[in-house]
Amino acid sequence: MVAGHGIGYDGMQNDIYGTFVGLLSGRIIIKKIRRSTNDKVIAGLCGGVGEMLSVDPVLVRLICVFLCVATAVLPLLVTYIVAWIIVPQDTSADSSEC
Repeated sequence: MVAGHGIGYDGMQNDIYGTFVGLLSGRIIIKKIRRSTNDKVIAGLCGGVGEMLSVDPVLVRLICVFLCVATAVLPLLVTYIVAWIIVPQDTSADSSEC
C-alpha cells in the first residue's frame, strides 16, 4: 500500500461506493457498477460486473451459479433482486450498440 493513499502497488482499489478505481500512467480511472444493456441474460447485473472488472461476463455468471447452489439459492436470489432494483442501468451511448 502507498502510505496514506489506500492504493496498492498495482494501483487498484475498491472503495465503499461501488466504484472500481485504478491508477494508470498517473491517471485515475473510475468505473461505476451499471447494469449492462448489451450483455444481459436477466437484468444485466453479471454483464455489468464483468464489464466493470474487465472479465468475461460468463465467468461472473458461473461464479454466481456456484454461489447460488452453495448458499441454498435464497441468499443469492434475494441479493440479485435487491441489486436489480438498486444498480442503475447503463445509459452510455456506446453500450447500446451491439
